[in-house]
Amino acid sequence: MSASKKKKHIINTILLICCAKISWACSCGTTLIDLPIKEMGWTQTETEGISSISDVIFTGTLINYQRIVETNQSSLYFESKEYKFELTFVLIKSYKGDKNDTIKIRTNLGSDPCGFGAPVNTECLIFASKGNGGHYYTYSSACCKSISKAHEEKRYNKYIKFLESLSNMIDGSYIFYQSPRYYKGGYPDTTETMEAIRYTIKNGKLEGDWIITDRTNRVLEKGKYKNGQRQGTWLVYSYMKSDLKEADEQVRVERIYFQNGKPQKSTLNIEDKIIVWEDPFGYKTIRKQKIRKKFKYNESN
Repeated sequence: MSASKKKKHIINTILLICCAKISWACSCGTTLIDLPIKEMGWTQTETEGISSISDVIFTGTLINYQRIVETNQSSLYFESKEYKFELTFVLIKSYKGDKNDTIKIRTNLGSDPCGFGAPVNTECLIFASKGNGGHYYTYSSACCKSISKAHEEKRYNKYIKFLESLSNMIDGSYIFYQSPRYYKGGYPDTTETMEAIRYTIKNGKLEGDWIITDRTNRVLEKGKYKNGQRQGTWLVYSYMKSDLKEADEQVRVERIYFQNGKPQKSTLNIEDKIIVWEDPFGYKTIRKQKIRKKFKYNESN
């Protein structure tokens, strides 16, 4: 096999392994917001299935990839080796973190761990977090928001419009939509009929309602801005695992009162619930907690 054919074969293998829209082995394709809201730190929800805050966010052109071996010290006497790809990008625009001309990102390979892949010399939007040895890591678009423009141009453009509007505070009233949960209509579901977020920017500052909704139609965050600052009572909903063995879910609802953009006090209501399988089906609360908090600031704040 010639060198060019061999390289093409490798690229195709990467794309088949890493870029499949859904894989039975890749089990993380349940992201609950189809916008990089949490990645930029623009929501306080701790709901499971929502990506974490990214250390670096950028658009770049993929110029090279190479297979590498990572050695992890699992104990004092044993070490494990893991194969990964290291992708090299030429920076187009940085939205957060690293602003170097070239940025290297590591990703998993194989059908199981949801690696990210894209054709060489194509534009990508990358969300990555710092991991072992200070290296940046990303995953497939089924697990995080990293996407290739060549494969998902419509979604890519939506993400860019969202990032640009809030990064540059471009005046306008915005409503971004998303499709329902992945299993409705297949993956990707191209019928974007459900709101993800709505907000207004006026005179270069956030103004009025701010509402975030997940793909199951649950409101995750709701409040108002005035002249770029949070004002009045904000509601933050989080849906997570309970620390009670017998509970199926924990719902946390925090009411935070803001004045001049700073939180003054909050009330956190926590309910641990179990699923009731008898008719009528639903959830039953088995524990309730209430936590009150007042915020204090130093003179320098």
